[in-house]
Amino acid sequence: MAKNITDLQRLIIEKVSDTAQTIPTGTNVKNTIDDALAEWNQLYADNVLLDVTGNGSNVYNLSSLAARWEIGYSSILEVEYPAGYAPPVYLNFGINEDYYLYRKSNTQDNFVTPDVSPATSETIRLSYSARHVVNTASCTLNDTEYFAFLNLSTSLYCNKMAAKFAGDIPGFVADEVGDSGTKSGEWLTMARTFRKQYEQVMGIGTDIQRGLANATGDIDLTDSNNKDFMFHKRKTR
Repeated sequence: MAKNITDLQRLIIEKVSDTAQTIPTGTNVKNTIDDALAEWNQLYADNVLLDVTGNGSNVYNLSSLAARWEIGYSSILEVEYPAGYAPPVYLNFGINEDYYLYRKSNTQDNFVTPDVSPATSETIRLSYSARHVVNTASCTLNDTEYFAFLNLSTSLYCNKMAAKFAGDIPGFVADEVGDSGTKSGEWLTMARTFRKQYEQVMGIGTDIQRGLANATGDIDLTDSNNKDFMFHKRKTR
């Protein structure tokens, strides 16, 4: 099964057309997917695994090495070093611990291991958070997340249609014409139905909720030289 924004547009059109007997426009659906992705990334971060080969240094530029690393969003979740041992050996986070993150500039975050300089024969295995991606080339959502995201996107589209018929979104062109009051209520009902399906899959409101909202909660502090350090929740294994 293809998982990309083109496939999502097709599936949303199919879901809404079956329910509302209307064919949404591609532009409206694409914009809604973008809105859904923004909401999704506030709650769920992608967990990315990266193996970094040592270079004899104790400073590594994550902004360069880590794909999709985003300053102000991404954070280190786990560090295994040296990688490959059984059981794994995990490092502790903190300025006086095994590693910390240093913001060198507004465009560069460095991963620092103050007491060790990994050799070229050693590997550092990093797990970090990044925004999910849904575009024409790829999608980072797994199958379960993908179908949940489909329902979220469809719900947001229906919400926009309900608001349009209620006269609340002047710039949004409705894909169906009809009595505004009746149509607004119909779309709102569909929006609630699809959102409920999304929430059920993701366990929202239950004990199995899988949110990573706190993964983006970096706290910037300064040292005695007024240099910024980024701190994240300490990981101990």
